[in-house]
Amino acid sequence: MRVVGVSVTAGVISVVTLQSAASTGLLATPVEGSSDRIERNTGLDEARQLVDLTHRVESYLASQRPEKVALARTRKFGTLSYTDAYARVTAVCAVMAACVACEVAFTEVSTEAIAARLEGVQAKALGNTPHTLFGYSARPPHWRNDGVAQAHGAAATQIPRSQPDADVGDDSSIDTGAGADGDGTDDRS
Repeated sequence: MRVVGVSVTAGVISVVTLQSAASTGLLATPVEGSSDRIERNTGLDEARQLVDLTHRVESYLASQRPEKVALARTRKFGTLSYTDAYARVTAVCAVMAACVACEVAFTEVSTEAIAARLEGVQAKALGNTPHTLFGYSARPPHWRNDGVAQAHGAAATQIPRSQPDADVGDDSSIDTGAGADGDGTDDRS
Protein backbone atom coordinates (compact mmCIF):
# COMPACT_ATOMS: atom_id res chain seq x y z
CA MET A 1 0.00 0.00 0.00
CA ARG A 2 1.28 3.48 -0.89
CA VAL A 3 0.17 6.50 1.12
CA VAL A 4 1.23 10.12 0.75
CA GLY A 5 1.67 11.90 4.06
CA VAL A 6 1.14 15.66 4.06
CA SER A 7 1.88 18.36 6.58
CA VAL A 8 1.35 22.07 6.09
CA THR A 9 3.61 24.42 8.03
CA ALA A 10 3.65 28.16 7.33
CA GLY A 11 1.88 27.51 4.02
CA VAL A 12 4.58 25.07 2.85
CA ILE A 13 3.38 21.58 1.95
CA SER A 14 5.70 18.77 3.09
CA VAL A 15 4.97 15.48 1.34
CA VAL A 16 6.36 11.96 1.52
CA THR A 17 5.20 8.68 0.06
CA LEU A 18 5.34 5.67 2.35
CA GLN A 19 4.70 2.04 1.64
CA SER A 20 4.35 -1.02 3.82
CA ALA A 21 7.47 -1.67 5.90
CA ALA A 22 10.26 -3.47 4.09
CA SER A 23 11.55 -4.99 7.33
CA THR A 24 10.32 -5.74 10.81
CA GLY A 25 10.61 -2.98 13.36
CA LEU A 26 9.77 -0.21 10.91
CA LEU A 27 6.39 1.54 10.75
CA ALA A 28 6.64 2.06 7.00
CA THR A 29 9.28 2.58 4.34
CA PRO A 30 9.65 5.83 2.39
CA VAL A 31 9.62 5.53 -1.39
CA GLU A 32 13.05 6.58 -2.65
CA GLY A 33 13.16 10.28 -3.57
CA SER A 34 9.53 10.92 -2.58
CA SER A 35 10.10 13.48 0.18
CA ASP A 36 9.47 16.98 -1.10
CA ARG A 37 8.37 20.49 -0.12
CA ILE A 38 5.87 22.29 -2.31
CA GLU A 39 5.46 26.05 -1.94
CA ARG A 40 3.17 28.67 -3.44
CA ASN A 41 4.55 30.71 -6.32
CA THR A 42 4.34 34.14 -4.72
CA GLY A 43 5.06 35.79 -8.08
CA LEU A 44 1.49 35.02 -9.14
CA ASP A 45 -1.73 36.65 -7.99
CA GLU A 46 -3.59 34.78 -5.24
CA ALA A 47 -6.06 32.95 -7.49
CA ARG A 48 -3.29 31.74 -9.78
CA GLN A 49 -1.18 30.74 -6.75
CA LEU A 50 -3.95 28.34 -5.70
CA VAL A 51 -4.32 26.86 -9.19
CA ASP A 52 -0.54 26.55 -9.64
CA LEU A 53 -0.13 24.93 -6.22
CA THR A 54 -2.95 22.49 -6.97
CA HIS A 55 -1.29 21.52 -10.27
CA ARG A 56 2.04 20.95 -8.55
CA VAL A 57 0.41 18.70 -5.93
CA GLU A 58 -1.43 16.87 -8.74
CA SER A 59 1.90 16.32 -10.51
CA TYR A 60 3.42 14.90 -7.31
CA LEU A 61 0.43 12.57 -6.79
CA ALA A 62 0.51 11.42 -10.43
CA SER A 63 4.19 10.52 -10.09
CA GLN A 64 3.68 8.63 -6.81
CA ARG A 65 0.39 6.82 -7.58
CA PRO A 66 -0.79 6.54 -3.96
CA GLU A 67 -3.96 4.84 -2.77
CA LYS A 68 -4.58 7.54 -0.19
CA VAL A 69 -3.39 10.94 1.03
CA ALA A 70 -3.25 11.60 4.78
CA LEU A 71 -2.98 15.20 6.00
CA ALA A 72 -1.72 15.93 9.52
CA ARG A 73 -4.30 18.17 11.20
CA THR A 74 -2.94 21.32 12.84
CA ARG A 75 -3.05 21.83 16.59
CA LYS A 76 -2.96 25.64 16.25
CA PHE A 77 -6.37 26.95 15.32
CA GLY A 78 -6.98 29.80 17.76
CA THR A 79 -3.46 31.18 17.65
CA LEU A 80 -3.06 31.41 13.88
CA SER A 81 -2.88 34.92 12.47
CA TYR A 82 -5.07 35.66 9.44
CA THR A 83 -2.03 35.53 7.15
CA ASP A 84 -0.92 32.15 8.52
CA ALA A 85 -4.46 30.76 8.42
CA TYR A 86 -4.88 31.96 4.83
CA ALA A 87 -1.63 30.28 3.76
CA ARG A 88 -2.64 27.03 5.50
CA VAL A 89 -6.16 26.99 4.07
CA THR A 90 -4.82 27.70 0.58
CA ALA A 91 -2.35 24.80 0.87
CA VAL A 92 -4.94 22.40 2.32
CA CYS A 93 -7.45 23.33 -0.43
CA ALA A 94 -4.78 22.68 -3.07
CA VAL A 95 -4.09 19.22 -1.61
CA MET A 96 -7.80 18.36 -1.42
CA ALA A 97 -8.47 19.58 -4.98
CA ALA A 98 -5.46 17.62 -6.28
CA CYS A 99 -6.78 14.46 -4.58
CA VAL A 100 -10.14 14.90 -6.30
CA ALA A 101 -8.48 15.54 -9.67
CA CYS A 102 -6.26 12.46 -9.29
CA GLU A 103 -9.06 10.34 -7.81
CA VAL A 104 -7.08 9.59 -4.66
CA ALA A 105 -8.78 9.13 -1.29
CA PHE A 106 -8.13 11.95 1.20
CA THR A 107 -8.23 11.91 4.98
CA GLU A 108 -7.19 14.30 7.72
CA VAL A 109 -5.52 12.73 10.74
CA SER A 110 -5.38 14.20 14.25
CA THR A 111 -2.05 14.62 15.97
CA GLU A 112 -3.37 12.34 18.73
CA ALA A 113 -3.94 9.53 16.21
CA ILE A 114 -0.45 10.09 14.81
CA ALA A 115 1.10 10.01 18.30
CA ALA A 116 -0.81 6.83 19.14
CA ARG A 117 0.61 5.13 16.04
CA LEU A 118 4.14 6.36 16.78
CA GLU A 119 3.95 5.09 20.38
CA GLY A 120 5.91 7.12 22.88
CA VAL A 121 5.77 10.42 20.97
CA GLN A 122 3.57 13.20 22.31
CA ALA A 123 0.91 14.67 20.03
CA LYS A 124 2.26 18.18 20.60
CA ALA A 125 5.85 17.09 19.86
CA LEU A 126 5.67 15.05 16.65
CA GLY A 127 8.95 16.61 15.50
CA ASN A 128 10.61 14.37 18.11
CA THR A 129 9.60 11.23 16.19
CA PRO A 130 12.62 8.95 15.83
CA HIS A 131 13.55 8.94 12.13
CA THR A 132 14.76 5.36 12.58
CA LEU A 133 11.10 4.20 12.72
CA PHE A 134 11.06 4.75 8.96
CA GLY A 135 14.47 3.23 8.22
CA TYR A 136 16.51 6.44 8.00
CA SER A 137 20.07 6.25 9.33
CA ALA A 138 20.28 10.07 9.56
CA ARG A 139 17.54 12.61 10.28
CA PRO A 140 16.10 13.95 6.98
CA PRO A 141 16.17 17.72 6.31
CA HIS A 142 13.27 19.69 7.82
CA TRP A 143 12.34 16.71 10.04
CA ARG A 144 11.90 18.42 13.37
CA ASN A 145 10.45 21.86 12.68
CA ASP A 146 8.97 21.97 9.20
CA GLY A 147 6.45 19.14 9.17
CA VAL A 148 8.40 16.29 7.60
CA ALA A 149 8.03 14.09 10.72
CA GLN A 150 4.31 14.94 10.86
CA ALA A 151 3.87 13.97 7.19
CA HIS A 152 5.56 10.61 7.86
CA GLY A 153 3.34 10.06 10.92
CA ALA A 154 0.14 10.93 9.07
CA ALA A 155 0.93 8.45 6.29
CA ALA A 156 1.94 5.76 8.81
CA THR A 157 -1.53 5.88 10.42
CA GLN A 158 -3.04 4.70 7.14
CA ILE A 159 -0.68 1.79 6.48
CA PRO A 160 -1.67 -1.46 8.18
CA ARG A 161 0.86 -2.71 10.71
CA SER A 162 2.87 -5.60 9.37
CA GLN A 163 2.38 -8.50 11.74
CA PRO A 164 3.50 -12.08 11.14
CA ASP A 165 0.03 -13.49 12.03
CA ALA A 166 -2.07 -10.77 10.38
CA ASP A 167 -4.27 -11.76 7.48
CA VAL A 168 -3.29 -10.14 4.21
CA GLY A 169 -5.73 -7.38 3.46
CA ASP A 170 -6.70 -6.94 7.13
CA ASP A 171 -6.79 -3.20 7.64
CA SER A 172 -8.24 -3.27 11.14
CA SER A 173 -5.21 -1.37 12.42
CA ILE A 174 -5.80 1.68 10.20
CA ASP A 175 -6.53 4.74 12.32
CA THR A 176 -8.55 7.55 10.81
CA GLY A 177 -8.00 9.87 13.72
CA ALA A 178 -11.73 10.12 14.38
CA GLY A 179 -10.98 10.34 18.09
CA ALA A 180 -12.19 8.21 20.95
CA ASP A 181 -15.67 9.70 20.78
CA GLY A 182 -15.85 9.15 17.01
CA ASP A 183 -16.66 12.74 16.12
CA GLY A 184 -13.41 13.41 14.23
CA THR A 185 -12.47 16.38 16.39
CA ASP A 186 -9.06 17.02 17.81
CA ASP A 187 -9.17 17.10 21.61
CA ARG A 188 -6.50 19.73 22.24
CA SER A 189 -5.01 20.20 25.67
